[in-house]
Amino acid sequence: AARRHVHLLFYIYADDDTGRRVADALYRAVERGVECRLLVDSVGSARMLKRLGPQIRERGVELHEMLPVGIFRRRVARIDLRNHRKLAVIDGRIAYTGSQNIVDANYGHKDLAWHDMMARLTGPAVLELQAVFLADWYFDTDEILDTDAIFPDAPVSGEIPVQTLPSGPTYPTENYQRMVVAAVHDAREHVILTTPYFVPDEPFMQALEVAVLSGVKVELIVPHRSDRWLVTLASQAYFGELLDAGVKLHLYDAGLLHAKTMTIDRSLALVSSANLDRRSFELNFEVSMVVYDSDFASHLRLLQRAYIGRSRAVSAADWRRRR
Repeated sequence: AARRHVHLLFYIYADDDTGRRVADALYRAVERGVECRLLVDSVGSARMLKRLGPQIRERGVELHEMLPVGIFRRRVARIDLRNHRKLAVIDGRIAYTGSQNIVDANYGHKDLAWHDMMARLTGPAVLELQAVFLADWYFDTDEILDTDAIFPDAPVSGEIPVQTLPSGPTYPTENYQRMVVAAVHDAREHVILTTPYFVPDEPFMQALEVAVLSGVKVELIVPHRSDRWLVTLASQAYFGELLDAGVKLHLYDAGLLHAKTMTIDRSLALVSSANLDRRSFELNFEVSMVVYDSDFASHLRLLQRAYIGRSRAVSAADWRRRR
């Protein structure tokens, strides 16, 4: 239903049924006179760039490859710096962001379904996500997009305060890491975290432990089975310390829980593209939405509770008895 522009920024855009359906929608939008711009990460979308990418460009979509990998790379010389953001902005009036990529639900695995979470936003927060997209667009193309059509008037459409938090290696501090550490330290009653990959740094581990020592109930939900066995082993290396500290650990059994969320005391909620790992803290370009609203936090907590209902609780004694 776009009328003016479609801006998509995704780490993974796959050449599969989902990717081709989105491409077909972009082609139809271009035929209606809509300006369609697509940014994808060079590593996460490598196959699509080789296979589907040429057709997307031929059909009038402006497609650009972010942080290209090769012997000659401009601006960013390290192959491990990736753009891990996932966001869509339609006409500067509707936006989506969260954990979901443009890919089939099984991400190419026959027996492992991903479970993601996205937030739909209207109002001034849309223009904040628009600014994140345009900054990445400028970084890749040197083109400045700043018109009334790109930044239309965005009247307040609700009563929920929302803050956009972009993060990445070009910022002077690890602001996503600082935010989650500060939020956990500020908790007074209950913290629930979901992440597919848990490889924390020392300050975040200490924040979780201090919260438990302060009487806060801390629950962590991670997938029982992951698509990356090495990262799974790295995550498990922290489980003993977490359980000994009193953190409640839940292993999600209904697929790969890919949602990246946090709730603090029914007052603050986070929906993010970032994992709770050092890659997201230090190396990836990410985007998070911080929501300061008890109703939204309560609703997100109900979804987190549904995840817990499909998980297996692990105790310190259970973990010590593992093979």
